[in-house]
Amino acid sequence: MISLYDNHGDKFVKLRSAMDEWSRENAGISIDSPKGRQYSDDWDRYLKLSELFKFHKPDFIKKKHMLELNELYRRYNG
Repeated sequence: MISLYDNHGDKFVKLRSAMDEWSRENAGISIDSPKGRQYSDDWDRYLKLSELFKFHKPDFIKKKHMLELNELYRRYNG
């Protein structure tokens, strides 16, 4: 789980690392499968959150964003 007390940039590094690892381990999954589509949607959301964070830094991270980051992290680090 990503802590509220982590450096904001570290949150995205940890999530990116977890998603990259999941992608390597599941390289054989078709992009048209439910898991493949979920990963694609989550990757798009990760890019959007990362972009918003860079634009609004450091005031971007709100509770709802942290919950979303934690949900993504649990999905790919579980």
